[in-house]
Amino acid sequence: MKDPLQVEETPYEILAVGEEATDGDIDLAFRTALAGGDAQRVTRAWQTLKRPQDRAFLDVFRYSPASLRALSPCPLDDPTALDPPRREATATAWEEILRSRYPDLGVIHSLAVLWYWWAIREESLPRPVVAPTDEDGQAGLFPEEAPEGGSLHAVGMWERAVGCWSTLLESEAFWSERPRMTHGLAEELDDRIDRTMRERFDAAARKHRRSAEAERYRSLELALSTERRTARILARSGIRTARGPVCSGPLLLGRLGLRGEVARMVDEVVAATPREEGLRFVRDSLSSYSRISTLIEAGRAGEAVAEIGKLPSELRRTDEVASIHARALLALGRQEAELGRGEEAIEQWAMALEAATSEEERAAARSAIVTTARERTAALGASHRDEAVALLERAGALVDDHTLVSTLAELLFERGVETINAAQEAAAAAGAIEKPILKDMRRGLHDLERAERFGSRRAGEQARLARDLVDQAGTHSLVARANAAAEKEDWDEAVKLLRQAVEQAGGETQETLRSNLAVSLASRAMKSANAAFETRRVQREVRLDPVDRWEQESCRLRCGSRATHLVRVQEAEGPLGTAKFGEGMPMCAEHAEEMRSMLAAPVTVRPGTDERIALLESARKDMDEASRLAPGLKAIRERRKELAKLLRQVKARERPGKARRLGRGATKVGRGAGELAGLLLKRAVLFAAIAAVVATIFAFVGGFVGPAQEDPFLQRWVAVFGGTLLFSFVVWTSTGSR
Repeated sequence: MKDPLQVEETPYEILAVGEEATDGDIDLAFRTALAGGDAQRVTRAWQTLKRPQDRAFLDVFRYSPASLRALSPCPLDDPTALDPPRREATATAWEEILRSRYPDLGVIHSLAVLWYWWAIREESLPRPVVAPTDEDGQAGLFPEEAPEGGSLHAVGMWERAVGCWSTLLESEAFWSERPRMTHGLAEELDDRIDRTMRERFDAAARKHRRSAEAERYRSLELALSTERRTARILARSGIRTARGPVCSGPLLLGRLGLRGEVARMVDEVVAATPREEGLRFVRDSLSSYSRISTLIEAGRAGEAVAEIGKLPSELRRTDEVASIHARALLALGRQEAELGRGEEAIEQWAMALEAATSEEERAAARSAIVTTARERTAALGASHRDEAVALLERAGALVDDHTLVSTLAELLFERGVETINAAQEAAAAAGAIEKPILKDMRRGLHDLERAERFGSRRAGEQARLARDLVDQAGTHSLVARANAAAEKEDWDEAVKLLRQAVEQAGGETQETLRSNLAVSLASRAMKSANAAFETRRVQREVRLDPVDRWEQESCRLRCGSRATHLVRVQEAEGPLGTAKFGEGMPMCAEHAEEMRSMLAAPVTVRPGTDERIALLESARKDMDEASRLAPGLKAIRERRKELAKLLRQVKARERPGKARRLGRGATKVGRGAGELAGLLLKRAVLFAAIAAVVATIFAFVGGFVGPAQEDPFLQRWVAVFGGTLLFSFVVWTSTGSR
């Protein structure tokens, strides 16, 4: 049966035959129509019906009377059921029948024809751009509300048609039940129907150009691909409902309210066989984020990532969205890699590693990183070695792969050798190793050392040679400055510079510099030792400062005049710095000028005892260090012994005066201690005498007044105390005289 909205005349109508007509009937009708009609139009109709593929293509877009008889309303009994005013109600009624009979291919085919011809007619009418939502609340491709009156836009009709036709094209039972159908003819029809719908979508998108409606038509092509792939995988998976196997995509399942049920069954199968990539795709296509999955499959990963970015943060953190995000980033990375942007691709895969929720996703990201890094490195070649190194370093930070490490080591080795050779050539041309050249040498050495750590034996050998070269170059400037200071006998500066050179150098260069430092230390030691015995002519400085008029006082020399200057006499220079010889004193102008003249001539100064010993101690310290730095230098050892001997002699000669002063001090301390002891003894005797006097008094009072008069013992006791008192008085008198 022809759809009422199919406005063009069909070959059956041109030849006036039915769908059951045989080849003989068609030939007879052709001859009859040719005699009384447009020969060209009749010939085209006859050719269409005579070619099996053309006739099968024509028949598939017509209603099957047997299928219509099982539907209500039935257009065979009620021809107005498919008229535009009632068409939407008829489609709704047929979908309700399909809900209870799914997967009834006859009902699905009737809906496919209904939506196909209605969408073609609707495209010619001016309508607002809207799209319906699914019956189970799941949004379709374009989740917008329908306008008042419930009318649908062509895009929404095509969305329903895509769901139905995808089910039919992926169902083997549908083709096997068609009359005069072979396997080859079924494959040809499959491709032709798919191509016809895509051409319509593309033509509509080009017609609307850059408008929002054009984007909707391009999305229909993606929906067709996703719908067909989902239906194909489900048909092969064996997943069934209570009435039969599932062979549909998310669009039709959503219209029938079966998407959630089928998604749960798919999750169970995926949990049992997690490596089943096809069912994982089905799971994503049946989710609430099927549009994003569709964009990924269509190679529009950038748009998919943008869509994910629009989701609320709590949804982006769910495992489902994170998994889709990881797939989108993987696909986006592949697109970047195909365009030759390896660095951008690796960055996308790095984010995919973070977003991945399964080991399979992480393994896919790591594999992509390794493959792209190797291919991109090979493409960059030696002319872009820095870029290749940066790429491998970034990839190595994400993936632990031996091939990447070995490739990076080889590139670092080549770059390091090349950098050092170029620096040597620049140094030879300049005649000196300047700071930029030294910096390049160190950069090349750094590359060689890294390559050595990554396992390159060649890099290890070259690194040792380069290290000595860099050490020599790095210390060259310091050594030159130290030599210049040594020529001026500025041994302090020479020692300081050589110490810095020793710290920077290594290997044989360091040993040579240590010997040079030892010689400089020995030279400074000898200079200090000689200074300990040298006499110096010191220039004194007489400075006259005005006296504040409020603080004027008489001349210090008592000449009676008022002072006009404050005279300060200072030493001009000395081995230990500037030191004052005299504090400021007020003088009149005449006496100040006499002081200036008297002190204008230099004076001879010799180091004092403490200064001489300090200089010799400093010299010995330098010589000891020089001996440790260069134990093999015989001259330094001999000088060290001589210096130690000289220091002992100076100490022995200079210290006796101090020892005598210490002895006199000790004598005074001893005499003071004796006087203190006599004083303490005197005080003790005085206290004892007082005690004896008190005791004697009590004894006399008690002994002669009382019963003691008759006791000889008490009388003797009184006599003893009297003697003690006399003796104490004598001792006290003698102690006091001393």
